[in-house]
Amino acid sequence: MHNDFSPHNLLVDTSGTLTGILDFGDVVRTAVVFDLAIALSNLLRADAEDLWAAPLAWLRGYVRVRPVPDEELALLPLLCTARLVQRALIASWRAQRDPARAAYVLSHASRDWATAHAARTGLDTTADRILEVRR
Repeated sequence: MHNDFSPHNLLVDTSGTLTGILDFGDVVRTAVVFDLAIALSNLLRADAEDLWAAPLAWLRGYVRVRPVPDEELALLPLLCTARLVQRALIASWRAQRDPARAAYVLSHASRDWATAHAARTGLDTTADRILEVRR
C-alpha cells in the first residue's frame, strides 16, 4: 500500500480527475484498509461542522469502485484517529531532531492532536455512519 495518500501526494487535472500519485517512500505490504484510513484521516478537520461529512462523501465513492468488508469499515473511525495520533507523534519526533523547523512541524501536530481528540468522540456512532455508506 502507498501508506501516505494525502492531497500533497496526489496529482489531479483541472477537472479533478486523478492523474498521478507521488511519494512512494512509505510503501509497505499490509491490509488495504490502512491506506483507506490514511486517506480519510487527511479529510478530517476538527473545525468542521460535521467532522465526518467530507470523509464519508469520499468513502461513498470509494466503496462504489472497491467494496470494503463491514469488519474493516467498522474499524475506520479508530484507524483514522490512530493515524492522526501517529502523525502528531512523528511530527514531535521530527521537531526534536530538527529544532530549526520545530515551530513549523509542531504547527501541523497541533492540528492533528485537535482533530484526533474530536474524532475519538463518538467512535461507535461514527462506525454506524460509516457502515451506512454501503446503502
